[in-house]
Amino acid sequence: MNHWIIEAEVIACMIIGLILYFSRERLLARTIQTRIYRSSLYFALFSIMLNIASVKLLESPVKSLYWVMYLTSVLYYVLLCLLQTALLIYLLYLMQVKRHTFVLVSIISSVVVLVVMAIAATNQNTGVLFTILEDGTFLRGPANCINYLILALYALIIVLCYFTRRHVVPRNMRGVLLFLPAMALAMGAVQYWFPDLLMSGLTVAMVLLVLFLRFQSRGIRTDSLTGLCGREGFFESADVLFKRG
Repeated sequence: MNHWIIEAEVIACMIIGLILYFSRERLLARTIQTRIYRSSLYFALFSIMLNIASVKLLESPVKSLYWVMYLTSVLYYVLLCLLQTALLIYLLYLMQVKRHTFVLVSIISSVVVLVVMAIAATNQNTGVLFTILEDGTFLRGPANCINYLILALYALIIVLCYFTRRHVVPRNMRGVLLFLPAMALAMGAVQYWFPDLLMSGLTVAMVLLVLFLRFQSRGIRTDSLTGLCGREGFFESADVLFKRG
């Protein structure tokens, strides 16, 4: 019988819910940065909820719900890949990488997403991601750690882009860009070595929280002396008002 510790995933949902609540007006803005961040929040929330649902279904398996168990599990892998890709694009956008670099990374990440989707689509026959037995037992396949490999690849890309663009990367981003991959890899390692303790959702929530506090919160877009909106804050506020009509 499977048994996983999901308390960290529940906490992750609460963190993302709080971010969505306190940023609900700002997320109406249609700037590229805000759109990517909003997509990351929704990918994160849905993937964590799918993970929790998968765990609860597998712990109390019902034969008639086999396909529900299978689909929630396989969709989790796809959504987690999409989430990591959205965060990669978000960070590259903040770093203001050159156009050819952005295009190259976009191609690489698109190939990664397509590969994951292909693996997920054929998993029922191959079992390379996982196999669910009739009694609900979850068996990891040889490609079960694919999202950890994607995380390592994307972290490497971020670090390489940072060192090639460090002379133009804004000062407020330097510490974050070096800290986030290290934190994600560290928590991913804990998850890998202690598979019963589910921490992938909490890792994502912490990354999104750091990004929100550093780049999406109102304080980042206001002038510390006058308290007025800066250029980016002005355009976001105008966009929200326009969208409201």
